[in-house]
Amino acid sequence: MFYQALAQDRCLDVYARSDEYEYFAVGMEAYIAREKRLDQKLYHGHTHRELRQKDPQLLDLIEKLIHKEDISENILGARIYKAENFIYNGQLDQAITASEAVLKDDKSFIPAYHCLGRHTSTKARLIRQLTS
Repeated sequence: MFYQALAQDRCLDVYARSDEYEYFAVGMEAYIAREKRLDQKLYHGHTHRELRQKDPQLLDLIEKLIHKEDISENILGARIYKAENFIYNGQLDQAITASEAVLKDDKSFIPAYHCLGRHTSTKARLIRQLTS
């Protein structure tokens, strides 16, 4: 699949053209991201929409690999997606509230911890910028 995407110029960027591992990693990152992150405005940090337009075959593969039978995981994922959007839009307090609400429902839902970590690192960076 990677070599076919390379030949057809479907790779999202130079990293994705490196090898099959980077191809999949960049595609997976794009699959998860619904919007560009504020701190990634260059060629990396692709979005789900860009993946769908540039490489629909990789999008199909990723969707087959992560298909979930348990709809509750999809609902929790959608709620974390909302929390991630708060981070992207600089609404950090709303992001932490949304993440904590997910953890009240399922303390083992790892993406909620990831979102909380991103919130903390983003807030710390903003504070450093403001106090510099």
